[in-house]
Amino acid sequence: MNNFLNQTINNITIQREAIVNNNLENAELQNDYVVNGELPETNSKLINEIEIEYLERGYDIQYLIDNYSGIFAIASQCPFAGGSAVERARSYVALINDSVYYDDLNICLQSGIYRFSKNDSLNIKDENSITVKPNPANDKVEIKLIGKFEGVCKTEFINAFGQTSLVEEMNCSETLKSINVSSLQQGIYIIKVYINNQISLINKVAIIR
Repeated sequence: MNNFLNQTINNITIQREAIVNNNLENAELQNDYVVNGELPETNSKLINEIEIEYLERGYDIQYLIDNYSGIFAIASQCPFAGGSAVERARSYVALINDSVYYDDLNICLQSGIYRFSKNDSLNIKDENSITVKPNPANDKVEIKLIGKFEGVCKTEFINAFGQTSLVEEMNCSETLKSINVSSLQQGIYIIKVYINNQISLINKVAIIR
């Protein structure tokens, strides 16, 4: 059983690398080897298929629109249950509708998953969030933390392929940081802020030039 699961995960990894390297023919072949099993693997297979076709069509947004219901179904899952494909799906949803809000706390609770901080002094509540300006952005964005935080905040920019494209750190108590994003390609990015490596706040930004 372990060998089977390892082979499945290995096939998904090879397929993802093929997408990144634009080797779409090989990506399709590897994706066909993925056998539906646990939810994260099933989600990865579906999103991989969509990514491959989307790239082959030259970033045709209409293809994403035509498959929106399937993409949104994955994007609406609890990230801790659905795996990394959930955030990848959310990146594609954002290309079509950037106003979708995901209530992960309640979504995960419905899946029987409850995530809490080990450090009660952080006192993270629902009113805590981040704002990103300007949005869409060009070469710089301003990240503002809304709430009271302490410690080190790590900000990650995640592209449509689920890859971390940029990482910045800041003192959480300063609540405001300007970040140079000139190195990022155009597109929609998920922004995740990790507070002392325990809790994340999520937003998104479009980079347009």
